[in-house]
Parts: sequence; C-alpha cells; structure tokens
Amino acid sequence: SKTAVRQIDRTISELPERELRFIRLARSSAVLNEGYMLLLKQLRQTELQDALRLDAVRIVDAPSVADPDDPHFPRLLVNLVLGLVLALAGGGAVAAAQSARLIATDASREELVQESRGA
Repeated sequence: SKTAVRQIDRTISELPERELRFIRLARSSAVLNEGYMLLLKQLRQTELQDALRLDAVRIVDAPSVADPDDPHFPRLLVNLVLGLVLALAGGGAVAAAQSARLIATDASREELVQESRGA
C-alpha cells in the first residue's frame, strides 16, 4: 500500500515535467510544420515562374552552322587583309604613344637642364 502511494506520488510529481516537455515538442513541431509549408509554397511559386519564363522563349529560326566545305567560309583574303589593317593600326598606335612619351621625356630633360643652368 505504501509502495502504491509512493508510485502515485512519483507519477504526480512527474506530470508537470512531462507536460512541459510535451508542450515544447508540440510547439517545435508546429514551428517546423509552418517552415515546411512556407518552403513548399516558395517552391511552387518558383516552379510556376520557371514555367512562365520558359513559355516566353520561342525559337524563331532553326540554328545553322557554317559548312566547312563551303568555299566562302572562312574568307581567307578578307581575314588576311583585316588582320594586316588591324596590325598596322595597332603598331601605329604603339609608335605614336612611344613618340609622345619620348617628346615628353625630352621636354622634362630640357626643363631640368634649363633649371640647372639658371641656378
């Protein structure tokens, strides 16, 4: 009889602890469920946007690749002339930059010589 009373007292003392643990678990479950539902909703919205985006794209013409056996591809003479013109233009730009730098350097040297003679 005393053991039964002790058993009942122990069970009664454990009830608030179990109840708090149950409440915490239930709250955690509800929060996780809400997060899952939110993620699921976002996934559906993203899938819908992707589907709408794909419908906005349409093929106008079928793609084509130049035939290597075509005598007009690649145009060797045009490529050579274009390369020569670009090389000459690039070389001219480099030469002009070097010339401008040399002129500026000579001018600064001339100023230094003038200053040293004047001092």
